[in-house]
Amino acid sequence: MKYIYGLVLLSLIHCACTDDSYLIDIDRSLLKNYGEIQRDTLYAVADSTFIGGKVYTGGSTKLFLGSYGGYQARFLIKFSTLPPDTVVIDTMRLLMRTQSNLGDSTSNINGTIYRVTKTWTDSVNLDSTWDLTSSIDYSAATSLDFNISSVDSAELVFNLPLGLVDIWRDTTTAGQQNFGLLFDFNQAEQIIKLYSRESATIASVPKLVYIYRTLSADTEKVVYDTVYASLDAALIDFDGSLDPHTIYVGGGYSIYSFVKFDLSVIPVNAYLSMANFYFNKDIEKSITNAKDDQKIYLRDVTTGFDELPYYMIDSTFNYNIYYNLVLTEETDNQLSLSNLRSGGAGQKFLQSIINGQISCGSFYLEHLYKDDDLILYAIEGVQNSGVNLRPSMVVEYYLSPKSRL
Repeated sequence: MKYIYGLVLLSLIHCACTDDSYLIDIDRSLLKNYGEIQRDTLYAVADSTFIGGKVYTGGSTKLFLGSYGGYQARFLIKFSTLPPDTVVIDTMRLLMRTQSNLGDSTSNINGTIYRVTKTWTDSVNLDSTWDLTSSIDYSAATSLDFNISSVDSAELVFNLPLGLVDIWRDTTTAGQQNFGLLFDFNQAEQIIKLYSRESATIASVPKLVYIYRTLSADTEKVVYDTVYASLDAALIDFDGSLDPHTIYVGGGYSIYSFVKFDLSVIPVNAYLSMANFYFNKDIEKSITNAKDDQKIYLRDVTTGFDELPYYMIDSTFNYNIYYNLVLTEETDNQLSLSNLRSGGAGQKFLQSIINGQISCGSFYLEHLYKDDDLILYAIEGVQNSGVNLRPSMVVEYYLSPKSRL
């Protein structure tokens, strides 16, 4: 079992107030005046996972292709710049670069590149009216079958059918304009991640190379004309089976969770010196890649939350937008939250607890890059029969003299 843990280390007074002045640093040399530190473990009393649906992918730095763990990924790409009509193209090469793969299989991905016949935008993944099956040309003259190996960080070269050029350049016939290409998979047991047009490295941006010849003064010259992608977007679907004993946080598809703790066990006027969050990660049910950023937002929920029906979407909740605590997977075994002290985000976070703003003890878990990565974290939930595997919150505090009277 891998572990996800978050550590919050602050010094504050736990009291029912709204004045930030009550949040102070405690001189630990004075602990002898306040008695022994109390340590309590709070196990989550409720949790829920919500499937929010598709996300915007037009601004992502990645494109995805394949099938794994309930995810199916395809992508659209377009090159607006075309060579002059007078040029006869000899070769047309599409160059792309992969950055990683997702899944256990080492088998290749078989698929087909199709000509797109309908217009689309960078928000096409959110467009329920855009139908994939009726928006592509299945004819062999404009399609290309491919076989991609599961090698990380490799350059892919696709020699596209030359029939595409004449169709793209012909704007006189209805339905014959340049709407780009669709990459689809026929057989896949994994998903490859490719760089998109938003890549920070120009060498990794998808490019189309036109190779043609020109004749000048009886001298033939070979010309390589390179253009970069002007539009791309991933098409991502999810139909995976989620275990009700587990909570999930996903990227590439909006999947997020809530966890609730009973904070009433912390005595009023106690000095809260530390709060740790612990989450157990289920390796077998998770879909992650060690090469990618593994970061999850931990936010407090500012409206009431109880044990909501599993997987039901509820748009009425609010969460604190003024700060975000980030759980980061620093090793292969842990997600951790760096130490926070009074002041800044840490002050606001625990101030919310002592002010009673998290009176229901609810927290919201969301992937930091849900619009830019395809990932699924599985975390042992409240329904797990092993209590030690459930989400827990460990608090340390000592009682002030007044509270011990």
